[in-house]
Amino acid sequence: YPLQQQCARHCVHFARVASSTAGRGGIIGRAQRGLFAGKRVLSGHYISFSDKRTNRKWKPNVQSKRFWSDALERRVRVNVTTHALRCVDRAGGFDEYITQTREAVLDSEAAMRLRKQILEARARKAAPSSSSSPSA
Repeated sequence: YPLQQQCARHCVHFARVASSTAGRGGIIGRAQRGLFAGKRVLSGHYISFSDKRTNRKWKPNVQSKRFWSDALERRVRVNVTTHALRCVDRAGGFDEYITQTREAVLDSEAAMRLRKQILEARARKAAPSSSSSPSA
């Protein structure tokens, strides 16, 4: 493996993205339905005392959370990693995180769908309504 990190009794391999997943940004499966903030499954080995290597995986810490969206005026249920939760807090809220984070970092179909809904809702609120204005 070209990228490798040795740590205590474990050996971690940072797998390269397969060309078949390149169309979806290299993230596959459940990560497309949540906010993973760049976290992904890592693979490697347990290394025993006798130096026998057994395959293992490190999965991201994913939690199911509900966020209040001011723009949509409803709660949004989404699977997020704990790293993404800290990113949401740092950005100043769910709507700000979704709208201000680059697409390459979000890297999720669900996040892009939410971004589109939030931006459309903000545009509807910002547009002056013609029905409420008095006629001359």
